[in-house]
Amino acid sequence: MKVLLDTNIIIDCLLEREPYFTSSKEVLRECLDGRTVGYMATHTVNDIFYIAQKNKPDLPTEKLVKAIVMFTKMLESANLTGSDVEAASLLRFTDFEDALINQCASKINADYIVTRNIKDFNNSTVKAITPQEFLGLI
Repeated sequence: MKVLLDTNIIIDCLLEREPYFTSSKEVLRECLDGRTVGYMATHTVNDIFYIAQKNKPDLPTEKLVKAIVMFTKMLESANLTGSDVEAASLLRFTDFEDALINQCASKINADYIVTRNIKDFNNSTVKAITPQEFLGLI
């Protein structure tokens, strides 16, 4: 199985945000164990850094950057080209960032987008599932 992890899943793991941390960590563990091929959209690195700094201002920048680099090594990268961004702009999403996530998932032929916000992916061409739904599938 191939999944694209939405930004919130990675942030939940990085910041150990409860009550989401445990299920997000289990999703990541499945990817690390090789039972599932996990991807992260490279364009989300900026968002991850910004949100983590905003939520944990006492976290040293060097430590945060190392953690983000670790995630990029644990997960495969899903990259976008200019034409992918244009294709995402034509999708009927309320949030352009979610359209970009959908485009990444579509480009890598992901089976699912794993996210806590499945309602944001109502118009998705790739089925969005929660971490709990994902764990129920494996």
